[in-house]
Amino acid sequence: MKLFNLRIAITLVIGNMIGAGVFTTLGIQLEEVRQPFIILLIWLLGGLNAYCGAIAYGRIARHFPRSGGEFHFISRLYGAPLGFAAGVISLFVGFTAPLALTASAFGHYFQHYIPVVTPLSGVVLILIFSFLHLSKPLEGGTFHSGITIVKITLMLLFMLSALFSTNAPENIFSVDMPVTEISYTGIALAFLFTSFAYSGWNASCYVLEEVKEAQVNVGKSLLIGTAIVTILYLGLNLTFLYTTPVNQLVGKIDVAHQVGEAIWGKSGTLLINAMILLALISSTSALILAGSRVFKVMAEDYTFPGKLSKENAKGAPVNAICIQAVLAIVLLLSFTFETILTYTGFTLTIFSLLTVAGNLGLQKKSNAFQLSPLQKVAVWIFIVLNTVLVLYIFIARPATAIISLAMIGLCYWIGKKSQKFISKSDLSA
Repeated sequence: MKLFNLRIAITLVIGNMIGAGVFTTLGIQLEEVRQPFIILLIWLLGGLNAYCGAIAYGRIARHFPRSGGEFHFISRLYGAPLGFAAGVISLFVGFTAPLALTASAFGHYFQHYIPVVTPLSGVVLILIFSFLHLSKPLEGGTFHSGITIVKITLMLLFMLSALFSTNAPENIFSVDMPVTEISYTGIALAFLFTSFAYSGWNASCYVLEEVKEAQVNVGKSLLIGTAIVTILYLGLNLTFLYTTPVNQLVGKIDVAHQVGEAIWGKSGTLLINAMILLALISSTSALILAGSRVFKVMAEDYTFPGKLSKENAKGAPVNAICIQAVLAIVLLLSFTFETILTYTGFTLTIFSLLTVAGNLGLQKKSNAFQLSPLQKVAVWIFIVLNTVLVLYIFIARPATAIISLAMIGLCYWIGKKSQKFISKSDLSA
């Protein structure tokens, strides 16, 4: 059922991308690189990386027009077992664990307005949006689009008011750390945080079959959504660095609060809280909307658990949404999801890298699949940047890399053993 137009698809991408990350990572980055201008260049590079990925995914989505994201793409490109591994990783690392993390962050910021037990408000948030997307999927998509637009508007108002309220702006070209003291590992770590903040740029691929005129609109939504987020991220970080001395931001997690309080006092933190809460609400909605479709598509191809592919009369994958909500709430209440993210987060980069590289393999195999010069450049830029990122994680965090690869291997083995359960499609075709 075609539920989503181009506007909703674009806001789905934006909602998946903009969470709490952009408001909290700058202080950690400044510990490694204390040159504001270089920090802005790293955020620009992150946007370029995401945009190149969006170009590559848009091309491959036209060739494999089905929902499911990496699960479907990698199944077609490299075979069912690796596709199964990609699907499992997407389900738990790409959607369910981030959904729990987002709900937990919502509870933390919501306490500033109403003092309640943190997990409780997060649980309520997950239940509300799960019910909305389950019972009224079309209205849920429209609501998601509206709240994302409000979030963007509030972010723009914050940036403009902050820039014009600053009497003594900072020099973003100032040097707090000589270039000779900036290490490649420091830049790589700053880029790692940036790339995580940009994750979600491929969101509309997970609901591809539900997008109207998907062959055109999915690619457009990836490009437009990623471009908008890149501009917003650059604007936000420019605002932070322009309005507040670097030494007040270094090592701070609540960077946005530091900036708001520095400009407007205590009342400024309430504005920041509202902006972050809207970002988290929009992100929660987007994660539920997109993540449940991975459950659904995997269930369509595998006999067990086939019932997860069931849709209600309005076209919503009812069982998939319910099981995702239950798993996210379990993670939220158990506080184990942070460990899951720590050790397996970089596997998302691995599968994105494999998907983008698949464009080159398809071009060699099929005369019907051709890349334009721009698409080739985008594919190679993405491959180079993300290969460097993966190598950095291997060097800096070998335990994380080894455990993540072991998890991929285990999922691959399970997928290979489960091939006899494939019921509706030949994924190795």
